[in-house]
Amino acid sequence: AADLSFANTNDKLRVLEIGPGTGNLTSALLEIDPKIQVHAVEFDGRMVEQLQRRFTSEIEDGSLVAEHSDFEDFKFTLEGEDESRFDACVANIPYQLSSLVVSRLSSYMHRFPTFQCAVLLVQEEFALRLLAQPGNKNYSRLSANTALVADVTSVVPVLRKHFLPPPKVDSRVIKMTPKSTPALPSDKLFFQKFDALLRLCFERKNKTLRALLLAKTARSQYVLKNDALAADEDKHQAVTERVEAALEACGLSSNRAVKISVVEFMQLMQELHDRGIDLRPSTTRHFRG
Repeated sequence: AADLSFANTNDKLRVLEIGPGTGNLTSALLEIDPKIQVHAVEFDGRMVEQLQRRFTSEIEDGSLVAEHSDFEDFKFTLEGEDESRFDACVANIPYQLSSLVVSRLSSYMHRFPTFQCAVLLVQEEFALRLLAQPGNKNYSRLSANTALVADVTSVVPVLRKHFLPPPKVDSRVIKMTPKSTPALPSDKLFFQKFDALLRLCFERKNKTLRALLLAKTARSQYVLKNDALAADEDKHQAVTERVEAALEACGLSSNRAVKISVVEFMQLMQELHDRGIDLRPSTTRHFRG
């Protein structure tokens, strides 16, 4: 909370808490500052009832909202609106939801760069994937997607012995802070198009980008501009030539995704775009509003 800031002294700081359980972290958040407003999203109806009993006065005065919802269906923006609802997020994330939560938060950061940070407790294995840099064995599509919009830092390791009952693995608290640079294109679908490119490039880690981006799977995801082809030009050959030219311009023809930085992936997207090739935006559950 010390890292969070208020736009002015009269503003509320709107914190999204994912999976509050019985409300121990919720209580700590509410005690930090009276201007903190917590929106807790909990899947278990029994836990929601406990929160309602424990925080009756806080719910009545508006400092806490306890929402019974599956996070997959949770709405980051209200129907018919396109305004930021939250300034920060805290969560203790179950492993099976880790990728979904981080991806949805990354997408939210892309849409609303005024979002300040997310502090998450995740399993150690997942944290290493988020923290991985190009060339590291843990570097993946998740690493690159997250690094596009956020700086990820390790806050503190949390050993399994600190939990009751103790799990089989250690955990780590990580912090995601929106990047200020490089500035991303204003295209609202850019993050989804970037994800589409990464899905193609990381499909087979041992294959070169040239092999992956000329494969049948990749070709089905390309959208050619209307004026990209001449009337007598063969589409298959034209795509081949343009993809090869884009890769050559970036110096990535023989490279593999695990060694390519976010900046290089962005450059590749731009080179493809300049040659009349865009990608179909990803439409997975990770990009729900």
